[in-house]
Amino acid sequence: MSATPSARAAIAAWESNDVEKLSSCLAENVVCRNLLPQPIGKASSLRFMQAMMRAIPDWSFQASFLNEHPTRNQRTQVHFAIQISGTHTGDLFIAELPVIPPTGIRIALPLHHMDFTVKDELIEEIDLDSRPHLLAEVLAALGMEMPL
Repeated sequence: MSATPSARAAIAAWESNDVEKLSSCLAENVVCRNLLPQPIGKASSLRFMQAMMRAIPDWSFQASFLNEHPTRNQRTQVHFAIQISGTHTGDLFIAELPVIPPTGIRIALPLHHMDFTVKDELIEEIDLDSRPHLLAEVLAALGMEMPL
């Protein structure tokens, strides 16, 4: 069975700010890399999505499917090219950062690859090739830097 529908459902759930649907796409032990400085699990990933959607409600991945292939242990990797865009119209609140009030800035991040590892229709890993990480890129697009 194809794993692509699970990955597409997760992307659509994020873009529509549907935390319950996104949660149902993710395995309990999911690991997401390069959204924040450190890998995060399910609860932190959902909080990050909600924070981004409050701040940038028109968030879009502009995802283009690249390919799908099996890996070991009955898992499948699904690869997308993404180019995140949206307008910062709400407060951005991320733990350990001061609240960033709306700037009205429209962001358009560079093209990235987003890879999903899926098993039994649940996403076990999400890897984004963002360097250093997505939050730093979003802040840079808003003219800010990550505090040390």
